[in-house]
Amino acid sequence: MSFVVIACIGCINEAEQEAVQETVSQNTELIPAFGQGFYEEEIWSATPTRWMSGNAMLSLNSSKNRTSTLKLDARSFYQNRTLEIYSGDELLNAVIVPSDRFVEIEASVHLAKGINIIKLHVPEGCDKPNEIQELNSTDNRCLSVAIQNIALGEWRPYQLNYRQGFYDIESWSGIPGRWMQDNATLVINSMQNLNGTLSLNAKSFYRNRTLQIFSNGVPAARITVPTSFINIRVPVELENGANVVHLIVPEGCERPSDQQELNNPDSRCISIAVQDLKIT
Repeated sequence: MSFVVIACIGCINEAEQEAVQETVSQNTELIPAFGQGFYEEEIWSATPTRWMSGNAMLSLNSSKNRTSTLKLDARSFYQNRTLEIYSGDELLNAVIVPSDRFVEIEASVHLAKGINIIKLHVPEGCDKPNEIQELNSTDNRCLSVAIQNIALGEWRPYQLNYRQGFYDIESWSGIPGRWMQDNATLVINSMQNLNGTLSLNAKSFYRNRTLQIFSNGVPAARITVPTSFINIRVPVELENGANVVHLIVPEGCERPSDQQELNNPDSRCISIAVQDLKIT
């Protein structure tokens, strides 16, 4: 089974449909093929990234009927904006996208065999950098949200979104991970009442720290995290709908640049790094 991602804007006419079919037939691997609605590819920290205008569409080609999870990372231009994801008229997810960092967004999609259209809509619209005086930019593109790491994965009965308190995704020995500040928030949208286990790998920066985990305001765990990765598994009860998980480090965060012996210019205030965060 394979999926190909193609983007366009507006309605698909006969000529555009033929172009989509041709692109699909030429792509046999999981490589996004972007069209109208997205600007040309840029490389940000070695990651292919594209700005979108105020509206765009994704065309997902499935080899059979199935339910899958659409995943992407998004960052807004200049100000926070809302990214809405639709399948037909059904709203799959709506996320406030910050302008200072990427957030991970997921949406469960029901795919029929063949081409499926997913709409991306930013109700606040787009802005041109050259019309914002303090930016001193000549860029006349109308930008709303930057998108990277679009992928389709196996369906899960929940959507996990990184919200506040996390820095951009990094790669450590080929494994994605994120540093958090001293207070971070996850939102888990569950399709049903679910008893599960929150699983993650975590390590602390520079010194041991305490990680407190709250699920929907209820204390779920308190763990001492060393400076090397450990696996953490915490039982959580998810309700149908949005569930909020808070990760709190009472000792706070520190800047690597403040530790003279590290000789590190990183000025971010970091506490604990997390990898492979999921619900099982």
